[in-house]
Amino acid sequence: MRTDDFLYQYGIHPDNVSQRAVTAAFSADMSTGLSGLPSSLKMLPSFLSPGGDLMEGETALAVDVGGTALKIALTQVIGGTIEIITSDVSPVPGHMEEMTIETFFAQLAERLLPFIRQCSRVGISFAHAVAIAPDWDGRLISFSKEMKISGGEGLSIGRALSDQLQMAGVTAPKKFVVLNDATAVYLGGLTYLPETCQAPTAALVLGTGINISYVETAERIFKLPGTCRPAAMVINTEAGGFDKLPLGSIDSAFLQTTDVPTSHVFEKLTGGRYLGPLVLFALKKAAEEGLLSKTAASSIRKAAQLTTPELSALLEKGGGLPNGKFLDDNDKAVIRAVAEAYVSRAAKLAAAAVAAVLDQTRAGEIADRPAVVIAEGSTFLKLYSFRQKFETALKENCLGGYPISVFTRENAAILGAAQAAMTAEK
Repeated sequence: MRTDDFLYQYGIHPDNVSQRAVTAAFSADMSTGLSGLPSSLKMLPSFLSPGGDLMEGETALAVDVGGTALKIALTQVIGGTIEIITSDVSPVPGHMEEMTIETFFAQLAERLLPFIRQCSRVGISFAHAVAIAPDWDGRLISFSKEMKISGGEGLSIGRALSDQLQMAGVTAPKKFVVLNDATAVYLGGLTYLPETCQAPTAALVLGTGINISYVETAERIFKLPGTCRPAAMVINTEAGGFDKLPLGSIDSAFLQTTDVPTSHVFEKLTGGRYLGPLVLFALKKAAEEGLLSKTAASSIRKAAQLTTPELSALLEKGGGLPNGKFLDDNDKAVIRAVAEAYVSRAAKLAAAAVAAVLDQTRAGEIADRPAVVIAEGSTFLKLYSFRQKFETALKENCLGGYPISVFTRENAAILGAAQAAMTAEK
């Protein structure tokens, strides 16, 4: 069997993806979710409008609870912009070890103790599904990204964290503002764009998992009562849950190895938590089909893991595997082709979803102003060749022919969490 035949037969080849079909399906699920009907896209309101006045010298604690890392930063408004004064990064609780929800919040509170007494406002960017209330507390829907935390569904995040901090001796009242990471990235990128650009059309977070946010007008959020509607607000699509996707047999088999096979299908085809393992899973099938030499097949069968950073290094080096010293040129070509196919397909799928958001927002209506996508996340920024593939696919997929600019902003989620903490209620 030739490598191309293998890719087509098992549904891996990027050509199996019709971007316009995925875009149309994503758009349909967006509309259904905004109406409050069952949808793979939850379309969660943030109750946060873009912008807001910043007070010179004001401080806020910004917390980014990601799929892999926990980032904490003390921030302050200096010269009209939010600056990071001091920060800390550590593994997020529950990423590797199993724990209860009580232990999760106890550990989170403990990490905040060196910072929490220095300010009264706290913005919490949360990378998992959270339903935001009009008072900006967040009710946990579920954890994703294979987090090993039991319980907690329906728990109010701000209240739970406040309770743990009080138990630790922090009695001064704090104002907690909870928002999703994609909402935070949107807000964080809002004030740092060139003057020639309009406000961001969409924010893409593609790191351990994937999500997209954008600003929606009040009259199109049909599921909210009128009393809960600002004129416009950032909507968290919860894109990782999208499930109208072209799946090959290898994809379907891989999904069965995850904690909840039917959940977060889009995330499992694109997110950094899964791409490396998914490629390894496919390579084991390639070895079974005889595409690799006996030496390479044996190495593949014994491999326990392939992380997405290792996948990136593999692509950059042109093929091969960690410690694959005895692979011949054909083995390297097969491994590279399988890895390249999965990364290209992930880029096309992500671009198709972002294109649906651009269509929803009527991007390109302002003459001579490009549609703007703010992007953040380790997979988008660090996976070899991903950004280039994504931008190419996005521009090919947008039928309007309008210009598109993709920007990245370092620490966008942290800055957005700080922005939300400082401007909510103002």
